[in-house]
Parts: sequence; C-alpha cells; structure tokens
Amino acid sequence: MAGHLYILGGEKFLDGPWYREFWMLDLTKLDEWRPLPPYPIPLSVVDNLVGYSMAVHSDDKAYLFTGRRQVEFFDLATRKWGRIMTTYKGDDGRVKPGRWPYPGDRLVDYAMQCVDGRLYVFGGTHADSIIGCNLLLELNLQTKEWRRLSGSITPEADYSCPGPRRHPISWVGKDKTKIFFMYGDADRQGAMVSGEKHGSMHAYAYDDLWSWDIKKGKWNREKLNGNLPCQRSEMSCTYVRPFHFFLAHQDS
Repeated sequence: MAGHLYILGGEKFLDGPWYREFWMLDLTKLDEWRPLPPYPIPLSVVDNLVGYSMAVHSDDKAYLFTGRRQVEFFDLATRKWGRIMTTYKGDDGRVKPGRWPYPGDRLVDYAMQCVDGRLYVFGGTHADSIIGCNLLLELNLQTKEWRRLSGSITPEADYSCPGPRRHPISWVGKDKTKIFFMYGDADRQGAMVSGEKHGSMHAYAYDDLWSWDIKKGKWNREKLNGNLPCQRSEMSCTYVRPFHFFLAHQDS
C-alpha cells in the first residue's frame, strides 16, 4: 500500500544464511517492522531469494519474477500471495506453449518495471549466460502473455540496443512513455570460469544510459553531459517525479 516499504528475501553473507521472509515498514509512522506471510514457493522450485526484483502494479499487487512462466504476486490489500501462469509469444506474435527464453527457468540480477498494466524485464543472468543478456520482454498482465521486444538471451553483436549486462538500474519517465536503463556490468570473469565466450580476467562495467520508448517500440541512447558518475554496477537508485533522481553505489 502507499506509504509502506517492503523487503523480501536476501542474504546475510555470500555463503548464507538466506532468507525467504517478507517484511513491511509504515513510512508514515516508522514505528516497527511487521512480518508478512513468507514467500510460499519451496526451495526445491525457486532457489535462494537473491537477485530478484518486485514491481507494483496499480491494482495494489507487487509482482515477483524469478525467470519462470509462473509469476507470483503479493496482494498489498489482502496481504496474501497469489500467482498467475503466463504464456510466451515468439517473434511472429503467436503463443508458443512449449517455448520459454530463460534456461533453467531462472533469471537474476535483472531490471524490472511495471507500466500501465505491463511488466517489463531487461537484462540479467541465467544458466546459459553468466556474462549477462540484453533481452527485453513485456508481460501483458491482463492477457498473461509475454512477448519479446528487443535483444537476445545470449550475447550477440547489436549496437542498436544496450549490451548484455547484469545489475542495471531502471526507472520510468514522468509521462510513463519511456523506461530508462543505466549502467550495470558484463560478468566476464564469471563467463571465463564457466567456459563461456567473451570471458576475461576483468569484468566490464557500463557507463551508458538508454531509454526504451514504449509507444514507438525502439531504443535510444541518451546523451550524458557534465561531470558524470564513473561506470559501475550493483548500485541502487530511486526516481521522484517530476525532476529528482538519486544514485547510490554499494561495493560488492
């Protein structure tokens, strides 16, 4: 609900413990954290709740995407978990019941936003691409159908869109016609260890800003001026309409 902060899952250290708890803080009172029903999906189905994102829709539902066709949501009004089963449309616009782009039904370290009844997922890592991907998908929450908008599930040369990455930050423009994606990194060290292409001793951090025009269905690389923050990854951000933007970085 409005005026509340929600936290789901996470880890204390890289080797655990890992949490499946769900907490809420009333920002108008700041009196105490209140426990909510924990994530109901067992560990055998969805691994540790680390690297995932939630996005709130106007119907007071917070959607959680884990890389599976089944998308969970938490109803902020009733304080109950629910789920929807989705289908995937290929590039030809037809539903592909047996197809799904994410290997192993898992995606982490991606960016996600909800705009006008549609959920957008960009980037992240999965079983076949530790280095990251640049796939942009859209889920229509009414029809429960995914469709590919841009990019690929494994790295391909394409300078018309953002490069493959994990940990990008994102926000929705004030008029809700554009989604912005900024920074992140390509995990070339992880790719080298796993034997993937493009592996290297050093990761590559991005210093770019892109916008996806929802109506036109196209990317635009935004021009940045002035004294800019250097390239980075695993940062956090928040956007306060109409004109304030904050960026923070946490060392990994």
